[in-house]
Amino acid sequence: MIGKEMTPDVVYRVTKGNTEGSVFAGDLVYLDKNTGDLAVDNCGWQEKADLSDDIMDFECEQAGDCHVVRGRWRTYIKREV
Repeated sequence: MIGKEMTPDVVYRVTKGNTEGSVFAGDLVYLDKNTGDLAVDNCGWQEKADLSDDIMDFECEQAGDCHVVRGRWRTYIKREV
């Protein structure tokens, strides 16, 4: 699947990085359901308004061992052990 087809608040593992060079194979990513921003684990956020085709052309698969956690003060990816 490509990044444009992601379901919000579902964690994906990148299998092939993007053309723009900001998302790499092995990264964990998700689209925030509230803002539409792209969250990249250990790297930060890319705002929805900036999500061009060159950013969203990465390939990914659902990461079944991870999920999005929404706390009072922050949202993050949690890996199941």
